Amino acid sequence: MDKLLIQKIHDKSRLTLTKTCYLFLLLQFISFVSASAQKKYKPAPEAPGKWSYTYLNETKGGYRCDANYVLSAAELAIFKRKIDEVVETLKQNPVTANPVGYEPTATAGIYANMFLYKYNPANTAGRIPQSEIVIRFCILYQETTTGKLNKDCMEVEHCDVWLNCIDRTVNSSGYHSYEAIGPKKPLDEAFGKMNEVFQAPEPFQTLGEGVTLYTNGVIVVARKDRPYWIPVTAGEYFDLQIRYWTLKSEEEGNSYFLDMLKKEKESFSEADLKSPAYNGENPASLITVAPNNRPYMRFNPNYFDKKIPRTALQLLTVKINSDLLVKGFNPKQYLNGERYMDILRYYEYSKAIDVLKLKKLLVE
Repeated sequence: MDKLLIQKIHDKSRLTLTKTCYLFLLLQFISFVSASAQKKYKPAPEAPGKWSYTYLNETKGGYRCDANYVLSAAELAIFKRKIDEVVETLKQNPVTANPVGYEPTATAGIYANMFLYKYNPANTAGRIPQSEIVIRFCILYQETTTGKLNKDCMEVEHCDVWLNCIDRTVNSSGYHSYEAIGPKKPLDEAFGKMNEVFQAPEPFQTLGEGVTLYTNGVIVVARKDRPYWIPVTAGEYFDLQIRYWTLKSEEEGNSYFLDMLKKEKESFSEADLKSPAYNGENPASLITVAPNNRPYMRFNPNYFDKKIPRTALQLLTVKINSDLLVKGFNPKQYLNGERYMDILRYYEYSKAIDVLKLKKLLVE
């Protein structure tokens, strides 16, 4: 028995040693490949670059596809022309005029979150079409043997511009889009309705009429005649939360959190419940009616004018380098990094964006 136990221990030790050796060899191989790649290419900070633009049209059901929104041929031509006008205006940024060491590489397409629409363009029919424009600051590299230039666009800094996409006014990821096609469970529907409410980002600077830079680094270029967010009352937000947690409590058999919510609501007067809601310190609801810079909002369902052609450009958002909002920030500190070119150019590009030119592209 002891011999068998010792044998098992030895076998386990040999297995551990073998795994360690394999891991060591794998790391050595990766190091070798990485070193070889570094020797094959070297940064080309003095090499001249050029602006490039690619219009994306994926296969039917893709996120960037001309089939999205089921546009007529005339509508498609008009909306693509709107996209081209925005791209051309972005190209006029002085930072991209004579690029050196990098190439501003733009892509655009007619965008729809096809996950929500079951990858079926028919489910987007009749809706306001959206577009995503991405400008990547691709770093130029040179082959050490041939001198041939190559550009690296993988995981580089980029400027995102959205057309007619109200979700992006809150966050560049657009995570507040809870719309879905088809039947939903009551709990899922209650969750979606509750999460249509969001804490609005704080304005950082007004850049023009209808043009606002927020502390999340998003510039919203909007029509001046209607708000893109509307306030939510304390009573409305309480009811949405209570609806969700009632169903959740029934599912889990635990009403502790629901009871907390109801108790907090009872502490609000009728006048309070009709007042705008703000982010507060109530531990369950996080609701207060004491005004602060953290109001609760929802998207205005009537922001887009349905009386004009749906291809009209009514809203633009631009995600800039947030370091521009940091007081006293010195972009020279980027030079301490190994890959500084893309983030530095993104910073400079963000600083030079002419939002008033973009505003002129909007219908009023």
